[in-house]
Amino acid sequence: MIQALRDGEEKFLGVIHDGAHEGIWNMAVDEFLFRNQTEARNPNAILRFYRFSKPALTVGYGAWRALRSDLQSGLRLIRRITGGGIVRHESDLVYTLVAPIAIHPSLGRAQNAYPFIHELLMTTLFTFGISTECFKPSGKRETSSFCFEAPVPFDVMLGDKKVAGAGQKRSNSYLLHQGSIEWSTLVAHAPNLSEDLFVRRFSTCLAQRFDVPIRDLPFPVQERGDASRANGYARATA
Repeated sequence: MIQALRDGEEKFLGVIHDGAHEGIWNMAVDEFLFRNQTEARNPNAILRFYRFSKPALTVGYGAWRALRSDLQSGLRLIRRITGGGIVRHESDLVYTLVAPIAIHPSLGRAQNAYPFIHELLMTTLFTFGISTECFKPSGKRETSSFCFEAPVPFDVMLGDKKVAGAGQKRSNSYLLHQGSIEWSTLVAHAPNLSEDLFVRRFSTCLAQRFDVPIRDLPFPVQERGDASRANGYARATA
């Protein structure tokens, strides 16, 4: 996917602005990218943006057995490689960061990585006139298997509504961060919001913090087939 660096070559943040695909394929690609980077010990980071072509639900790997038998939604339930509860994907914009933890000290622990990434997301949204903040619990917390109905610390809030959350996985000194942004809610609040411009600004913010340049990456057709065959978690669906 991303070849190892040659001597003297500069590290970079590879950006993939993908299209809309079925949920099982989206989860398979994220897992493929993560496993490909960890196995190759690649020092570069990847930031992928995509959407779901059909409404679907994803659920974190740890909650899969507990939730899949109880859910009667009529939508396909797909297992994520990251943790967390159920996320409904319909009009959201999803982004995935795959990065070696060594690229920035904040990525090593979840309590640092979530606010680090979400603060950059909020900074980007502010350039469109959207003022958000990280969720801070006060009093009794809402409980729900659906992530966007029950905010947790470091989720991104627009007023009292959660507009962005994420799940993470770490393995072999690499981080996989899968984030979902409630795009329709943000557009209703700020009609000038542009997906292309948001992708560019958010990518730039992240690249600046990593102190690396951006490189736009295609996703070769032949590797799409490899991705669909290489996944483990995403194959489990209900």
